Amino acid sequence: PRSTPKPSSAASDVYKRQFLKGMEFLEEGKLTHAYISFACAFLNFLAGMRFAIANMYTKIKSILRK
Repeated sequence: PRSTPKPSSAASDVYKRQFLKGMEFLEEGKLTHAYISFACAFLNFLAGMRFAIANMYTKIKSILRK
């Protein structure tokens, strides 16, 4: 077993926490805070997807070179 989480799961935890915090803000009626939390969660999700896509592209490229 791994003692530290994979980078992808750590990033996933970040935007999950941001999303859940946004939900808390909504329940408290703090709409501006909620929107900011949701926006940050979405941007972190996109950044994670960009990393995953770049990683897949590199792997596919190396396979096709063989």
